Amino acid sequence: MDNWWSGYPWRMIQTNFREIDTEDIDAVRYAKDLKEFGATVVLLNAAGIIASYDSKLPFQPNSEYLHGDSMDKIIDECHEQGIRVIARTDFSKILYSVYEQNPDWAYRTKDGEIVNYNGFVHTCPNGDYQQKYMFDILQEVLTTHSFDGLFCNMSGFLVVDYNYTYHGPCHCENCQ
Repeated sequence: MDNWWSGYPWRMIQTNFREIDTEDIDAVRYAKDLKEFGATVVLLNAAGIIASYDSKLPFQPNSEYLHGDSMDKIIDECHEQGIRVIARTDFSKILYSVYEQNPDWAYRTKDGEIVNYNGFVHTCPNGDYQQKYMFDILQEVLTTHSFDGLFCNMSGFLVVDYNYTYHGPCHCENCQ
């Protein structure tokens, strides 16, 4: 087993791309810029709320901006530069359109309301999205791309949104 993270000099960059940033991304330029900055590891948006690759799964929406170089090309170019690539995932939210088809995946307030943060609906950590479907997404992204690691953003029993507005623990049927 390759434990690259042990004894490896880390200088990790988290680019946290906006979706539109993949519209015309140039993998060679991106990897060279990371190298020039001294990066040895990059945390790259991969899956969860939006797929930054061509997902074949239902309920794993592909970014509409996947017109630049592919995730595979970005990973390959980073590896060429000696940079490890960690897949950044986020299963704390789903698009509202996904929620409409799977309302049981949503977090519920004590009043039974969903938390809709600008079109992104909070998910319940005990619901089928995080307990079952998330693993299908991870299986796909980690077997179709040569990532060196995995990071799950915003995991756990969240009680706040991105603005730190307190909503309390989930009160859906699974959590009750």
